[in-house]
Amino acid sequence: MKLCNPAVVAGLLESHGLRPHRSLGQHFLVDANILEKILDAGEVGPEDTVLEIGAGLGALTQGLLERGARVTAVELDHGLYRILATLLGSNPGLTLLQIDALDLDPVNLPGLDQGRQAKCVSNLPYAVATPLLLSLLSEAGRWERLVFLVQKEVAARMEARPGTKEYGYLSVAVQLRARVETVARIPPTVFLPPPKVDSSLVRLSPLREGAFTQGEILGALNAARVAFGQRRKTILKVLATDPRAGLDRGSAVRLLSSMGIDGGRRGETFSVAEFIELGRMLPRPEGEVTHRGR
Repeated sequence: MKLCNPAVVAGLLESHGLRPHRSLGQHFLVDANILEKILDAGEVGPEDTVLEIGAGLGALTQGLLERGARVTAVELDHGLYRILATLLGSNPGLTLLQIDALDLDPVNLPGLDQGRQAKCVSNLPYAVATPLLLSLLSEAGRWERLVFLVQKEVAARMEARPGTKEYGYLSVAVQLRARVETVARIPPTVFLPPPKVDSSLVRLSPLREGAFTQGEILGALNAARVAFGQRRKTILKVLATDPRAGLDRGSAVRLLSSMGIDGGRRGETFSVAEFIELGRMLPRPEGEVTHRGR
Protein backbone atom coordinates (compact mmCIF):
# COMPACT_ATOMS: atom_id res chain seq x y z
CA MET A 1 0.00 0.00 0.00
CA LYS A 2 1.45 3.33 -1.09
CA LEU A 3 1.03 5.78 1.77
CA CYS A 4 1.64 8.91 -0.33
CA ASN A 5 -1.92 8.95 -1.64
CA PRO A 6 -4.84 11.18 -0.64
CA ALA A 7 -7.42 8.35 -0.61
CA VAL A 8 -5.14 6.14 1.51
CA VAL A 9 -4.39 8.95 3.97
CA ALA A 10 -8.05 9.91 4.31
CA GLY A 11 -9.02 6.26 4.77
CA LEU A 12 -6.39 5.62 7.45
CA LEU A 13 -7.43 8.67 9.43
CA GLU A 14 -11.11 7.78 9.21
CA SER A 15 -10.66 4.10 10.08
CA HIS A 16 -8.66 5.01 13.18
CA GLY A 17 -10.96 7.84 14.24
CA LEU A 18 -8.25 10.49 13.87
CA ARG A 19 -8.37 14.08 12.69
CA PRO A 20 -5.31 16.15 11.77
CA HIS A 21 -4.35 18.81 14.30
CA ARG A 22 -3.52 21.94 12.34
CA SER A 23 -2.18 23.56 15.51
CA LEU A 24 0.49 20.82 15.60
CA GLY A 25 1.32 21.22 11.93
CA GLN A 26 -0.16 17.86 10.95
CA HIS A 27 -0.33 18.14 7.17
CA PHE A 28 0.23 14.79 5.44
CA LEU A 29 2.11 14.57 2.15
CA VAL A 30 -0.08 13.04 -0.57
CA ASP A 31 1.87 13.78 -3.77
CA ALA A 32 4.23 11.09 -5.08
CA ASN A 33 6.16 13.54 -7.29
CA ILE A 34 6.99 15.76 -4.32
CA LEU A 35 7.99 12.69 -2.32
CA GLU A 36 10.52 11.83 -5.02
CA LYS A 37 11.84 15.41 -4.98
CA ILE A 38 12.45 15.14 -1.24
CA LEU A 39 14.25 11.79 -1.57
CA ASP A 40 16.32 13.08 -4.50
CA ALA A 41 17.27 16.24 -2.59
CA GLY A 42 18.60 14.04 0.19
CA GLU A 43 20.34 11.75 -2.31
CA VAL A 44 19.00 8.91 -0.19
CA GLY A 45 20.42 5.46 -0.93
CA PRO A 46 21.10 2.04 0.58
CA GLU A 47 24.22 3.17 2.46
CA ASP A 48 22.42 5.91 4.37
CA THR A 49 21.11 6.16 7.89
CA VAL A 50 18.37 8.76 8.14
CA LEU A 51 16.53 10.60 10.90
CA GLU A 52 12.94 11.55 10.08
CA ILE A 53 11.12 13.94 12.42
CA GLY A 54 7.33 14.08 12.34
CA ALA A 55 6.77 10.82 10.47
CA GLY A 56 2.98 11.21 10.49
CA LEU A 57 1.32 8.38 8.59
CA GLY A 58 4.59 7.19 7.06
CA ALA A 59 4.59 8.39 3.43
CA LEU A 60 8.15 9.72 3.63
CA THR A 61 9.19 6.89 5.97
CA GLN A 62 8.05 4.36 3.39
CA GLY A 63 9.92 6.19 0.62
CA LEU A 64 13.14 6.27 2.65
CA LEU A 65 12.87 2.54 3.39
CA GLU A 66 12.15 1.69 -0.24
CA ARG A 67 15.43 3.38 -1.19
CA GLY A 68 17.22 1.05 1.19
CA ALA A 69 18.02 3.51 3.97
CA ARG A 70 18.03 2.64 7.64
CA VAL A 71 15.55 5.01 9.25
CA THR A 72 14.94 6.33 12.74
CA ALA A 73 11.46 7.87 12.59
CA VAL A 74 10.13 10.13 15.34
CA GLU A 75 6.41 10.70 15.93
CA LEU A 76 4.97 12.10 19.14
CA ASP A 77 1.23 11.68 18.42
CA HIS A 78 0.07 8.40 19.94
CA GLY A 79 -2.58 7.68 17.30
CA LEU A 80 -0.19 8.28 14.39
CA TYR A 81 2.56 6.29 16.11
CA ARG A 82 0.18 3.37 16.48
CA ILE A 83 -0.60 3.41 12.74
CA LEU A 84 3.10 3.67 11.86
CA ALA A 85 3.90 0.70 14.07
CA THR A 86 1.15 -1.35 12.43
CA LEU A 87 2.00 -0.45 8.83
CA LEU A 88 5.79 -0.27 8.90
CA GLY A 89 6.98 -1.50 12.29
CA SER A 90 7.97 -4.95 11.02
CA ASN A 91 10.58 -3.49 8.64
CA PRO A 92 14.04 -4.38 10.06
CA GLY A 93 15.48 -1.13 8.73
CA LEU A 94 13.12 1.03 10.81
CA THR A 95 13.50 2.28 14.38
CA LEU A 96 10.34 4.00 15.65
CA LEU A 97 10.48 6.50 18.51
CA GLN A 98 7.48 8.05 20.24
CA ILE A 99 9.16 11.12 21.70
CA ASP A 100 9.04 14.90 21.52
CA ALA A 101 11.59 15.80 18.85
CA LEU A 102 12.69 18.78 20.95
CA ASP A 103 14.02 16.30 23.49
CA LEU A 104 16.20 14.47 20.96
CA ASP A 105 19.94 14.26 21.48
CA PRO A 106 21.38 14.53 17.95
CA VAL A 107 24.56 12.75 19.01
CA ASN A 108 22.98 9.65 20.59
CA LEU A 109 20.06 8.49 18.48
CA PRO A 110 18.77 4.90 18.48
CA GLY A 111 19.22 3.25 15.10
CA LEU A 112 21.88 5.70 13.91
CA ASP A 113 25.52 4.66 13.93
CA GLN A 114 27.70 6.52 16.37
CA GLY A 115 30.80 8.09 14.88
CA ARG A 116 29.29 8.14 11.39
CA GLN A 117 27.47 10.99 9.72
CA ALA A 118 23.76 10.56 9.08
CA LYS A 119 21.16 12.43 7.09
CA CYS A 120 18.02 14.13 8.35
CA VAL A 121 15.10 14.17 5.92
CA SER A 122 11.82 15.46 7.33
CA ASN A 123 8.54 17.21 6.76
CA LEU A 124 8.99 19.29 9.89
CA PRO A 125 5.95 20.11 12.06
CA TYR A 126 5.43 23.79 11.35
CA ALA A 127 4.77 24.70 14.99
CA VAL A 128 8.27 23.70 16.13
CA ALA A 129 10.32 23.91 12.91
CA THR A 130 12.62 26.73 14.04
CA PRO A 131 13.70 25.30 17.41
CA LEU A 132 14.13 21.87 15.80
CA LEU A 133 16.37 23.33 13.10
CA LEU A 134 18.53 25.09 15.66
CA SER A 135 18.73 22.01 17.86
CA LEU A 136 19.83 19.78 14.99
CA LEU A 137 22.38 22.31 13.76
CA SER A 138 23.88 22.60 17.24
CA GLU A 139 25.57 19.32 16.29
CA ALA A 140 26.14 20.14 12.60
CA GLY A 141 29.05 17.71 12.39
CA ARG A 142 26.59 14.87 13.00
CA TRP A 143 24.96 15.39 9.61
CA GLU A 144 26.05 14.79 6.06
CA ARG A 145 22.96 16.58 4.79
CA LEU A 146 19.67 17.91 6.14
CA VAL A 147 16.58 18.18 3.93
CA PHE A 148 13.40 19.76 5.24
CA LEU A 149 9.94 20.77 4.16
CA VAL A 150 9.24 24.03 6.02
CA GLN A 151 7.03 27.07 5.65
CA LYS A 152 8.16 29.29 2.80
CA GLU A 153 8.72 32.18 5.23
CA VAL A 154 11.02 30.07 7.41
CA ALA A 155 13.07 29.05 4.36
CA ALA A 156 13.34 32.71 3.31
CA ARG A 157 14.67 33.64 6.74
CA MET A 158 17.16 30.78 6.70
CA GLU A 159 18.80 31.88 3.46
CA ALA A 160 18.27 35.67 3.76
CA ARG A 161 21.16 38.03 3.07
CA PRO A 162 22.15 41.09 5.14
CA GLY A 163 20.04 44.17 4.53
CA THR A 164 16.85 42.31 3.64
CA LYS A 165 13.73 42.30 5.80
CA GLU A 166 13.92 38.51 6.22
CA TYR A 167 17.48 38.61 7.58
CA GLY A 168 17.65 38.00 11.32
CA TYR A 169 18.87 35.79 14.11
CA LEU A 170 17.72 32.57 12.38
CA SER A 171 19.64 33.52 9.21
CA VAL A 172 22.86 33.96 11.16
CA ALA A 173 22.36 30.85 13.31
CA VAL A 174 21.83 28.64 10.26
CA GLN A 175 24.47 30.18 7.99
CA LEU A 176 27.13 29.89 10.70
CA ARG A 177 26.80 26.13 10.37
CA ALA A 178 25.51 25.25 6.92
CA ARG A 179 25.09 26.28 3.31
CA VAL A 180 21.38 26.82 2.58
CA GLU A 181 19.65 26.02 -0.69
CA THR A 182 15.96 26.16 -1.57
CA VAL A 183 15.36 23.20 -3.88
CA ALA A 184 11.68 23.76 -4.70
CA ARG A 185 8.57 25.72 -3.78
CA ILE A 186 5.78 23.46 -2.61
CA PRO A 187 2.08 24.39 -2.97
CA PRO A 188 -0.48 23.62 -0.24
CA THR A 189 -2.33 21.22 -2.55
CA VAL A 190 0.23 18.43 -2.03
CA PHE A 191 -0.83 18.05 1.61
CA LEU A 192 -3.93 16.73 3.35
CA PRO A 193 -5.30 18.88 4.83
CA PRO A 194 -3.71 21.71 2.81
CA PRO A 195 -1.99 24.31 5.00
CA LYS A 196 -2.80 27.98 4.59
CA VAL A 197 0.76 28.78 3.52
CA ASP A 198 3.18 27.69 0.82
CA SER A 199 6.13 25.51 1.77
CA SER A 200 9.72 25.18 0.59
CA LEU A 201 11.98 22.18 0.21
CA VAL A 202 15.30 23.22 1.74
CA ARG A 203 18.66 21.46 1.68
CA LEU A 204 21.33 22.26 4.26
CA SER A 205 24.93 21.21 3.68
CA PRO A 206 26.89 21.55 6.94
CA LEU A 207 30.08 23.55 6.63
CA ARG A 208 33.30 21.59 6.84
CA GLU A 209 34.47 20.87 10.35
CA GLY A 210 36.58 23.71 11.69
CA ALA A 211 35.10 26.41 9.44
CA PHE A 212 34.32 28.20 12.72
CA THR A 213 35.27 27.14 16.22
CA GLN A 214 32.55 26.44 18.77
CA GLY A 215 33.67 29.55 20.65
CA GLU A 216 33.32 31.69 17.52
CA ILE A 217 29.85 30.30 16.84
CA LEU A 218 28.65 30.96 20.38
CA GLY A 219 30.13 34.44 20.31
CA ALA A 220 28.48 35.25 16.98
CA LEU A 221 25.13 33.91 18.24
CA ASN A 222 25.37 36.13 21.30
CA ALA A 223 26.23 39.15 19.14
CA ALA A 224 23.33 38.41 16.78
CA ARG A 225 20.95 37.95 19.70
CA VAL A 226 21.95 41.36 21.02
CA ALA A 227 21.82 43.08 17.62
CA PHE A 228 18.42 41.70 16.61
CA GLY A 229 16.91 42.18 20.06
CA GLN A 230 16.37 45.84 19.13
CA ARG A 231 16.73 45.65 15.39
CA ARG A 232 15.44 49.16 14.66
CA LYS A 233 18.16 50.75 16.79
CA THR A 234 21.71 51.46 15.67
CA ILE A 235 24.37 49.02 16.73
CA LEU A 236 25.95 51.67 18.97
CA LYS A 237 22.69 52.24 20.88
CA VAL A 238 22.09 48.50 21.18
CA LEU A 239 25.57 47.75 22.50
CA ALA A 240 25.38 50.63 24.96
CA THR A 241 21.98 49.68 26.38
CA ASP A 242 21.58 45.90 26.18
CA PRO A 243 22.91 44.30 29.39
CA ARG A 244 23.91 41.20 27.42
CA ALA A 245 26.54 43.29 25.63
CA GLY A 246 28.16 44.26 28.95
CA LEU A 247 29.28 47.67 27.64
CA ASP A 248 28.72 51.30 28.49
CA ARG A 249 28.51 53.87 25.71
CA GLY A 250 32.17 54.78 25.81
CA SER A 251 33.24 51.15 25.64
CA ALA A 252 30.83 50.51 22.78
CA VAL A 253 32.24 53.49 20.82
CA ARG A 254 35.80 52.26 21.30
CA LEU A 255 34.95 48.67 20.36
CA LEU A 256 33.20 49.66 17.13
CA SER A 257 36.01 52.09 16.28
CA SER A 258 38.62 49.35 16.75
CA MET A 259 36.66 47.18 14.34
CA GLY A 260 36.20 49.96 11.79
CA ILE A 261 32.42 49.68 12.07
CA ASP A 262 30.11 52.68 11.74
CA GLY A 263 28.06 52.89 14.95
CA GLY A 264 25.13 54.22 12.94
CA ARG A 265 24.61 50.89 11.20
CA ARG A 266 21.86 48.52 12.26
CA GLY A 267 22.43 44.90 13.11
CA GLU A 268 20.44 43.74 10.09
CA THR A 269 23.27 45.02 7.84
CA PHE A 270 25.95 42.85 9.50
CA SER A 271 27.30 39.87 7.60
CA VAL A 272 27.89 36.53 9.31
CA ALA A 273 31.63 37.28 9.21
CA GLU A 274 31.03 40.59 11.01
CA PHE A 275 28.97 38.85 13.68
CA ILE A 276 31.87 36.44 14.16
CA GLU A 277 34.24 39.38 14.67
CA LEU A 278 31.85 41.23 16.96
CA GLY A 279 31.28 38.06 18.96
CA ARG A 280 35.00 37.77 19.60
CA MET A 281 34.96 41.22 21.21
CA LEU A 282 31.87 40.88 23.40
CA PRO A 283 31.76 39.04 26.73
CA ARG A 284 29.59 35.93 26.53
CA PRO A 285 27.04 35.32 29.30
CA GLU A 286 27.51 32.22 31.41
CA GLY A 287 25.38 29.24 30.40
CA GLU A 288 25.21 30.33 26.77
CA VAL A 289 22.40 28.54 24.94
CA THR A 290 23.54 26.17 22.19
CA HIS A 291 20.00 25.21 21.04
CA ARG A 292 20.28 21.55 21.93
CA GLY A 293 16.90 20.29 23.08
CA ARG A 294 14.90 22.77 25.12
